[in-house]
Amino acid sequence: MVEILKNAAENDPFIDQVQKWADNPNMSLREFVEKVKSEAPAYLTSLTGRLQVLDGRFKENVDDIVSNAASRGSIVLGNNSALRALNFSALPGTQVDLFMAGHENFSMEGWLQAWARVDRGSGRGARRTVVLDSALLDKHVEEAFAVDQRLRVDGRSQGLFGDELSQQIRHEDKMAGRVRS
Repeated sequence: MVEILKNAAENDPFIDQVQKWADNPNMSLREFVEKVKSEAPAYLTSLTGRLQVLDGRFKENVDDIVSNAASRGSIVLGNNSALRALNFSALPGTQVDLFMAGHENFSMEGWLQAWARVDRGSGRGARRTVVLDSALLDKHVEEAFAVDQRLRVDGRSQGLFGDELSQQIRHEDKMAGRVRS
């Protein structure tokens, strides 16, 4: 969201303040959005007024937000609980796009639930943009590789990945100059 505002308001000191709020670990998503909306300069209110939050507390009329996101051009920010069991339906000629970030620790069920939230109703063609934290994913691969190696040491010849995938991982490591313990 900070990047969207930066593009709309180059060199405005308000953006520096937004960045500070975004970096505050004690501020919830809802508090952050409410602060941005309440303190935005007049020329940004047409953009900030489109911001909606679904965070599992459901203080707002969820059905209204979800049903009308496409027709109103809403920017709906949500967390894991907001991405479950909600259908962002689009009307013919509209679409609801999905941008996901910070979901690397979702369960597979949570991931699939979130992924399926768009392209509902008669609207089709939603774009899904997924931003992954590669350092966190590398950590997961490291852990899985260690499990694979331990299974092989314990006599399970296929390990966790099987021979073909394990060889592919070793080859990619060799090409990238990585050494796994």
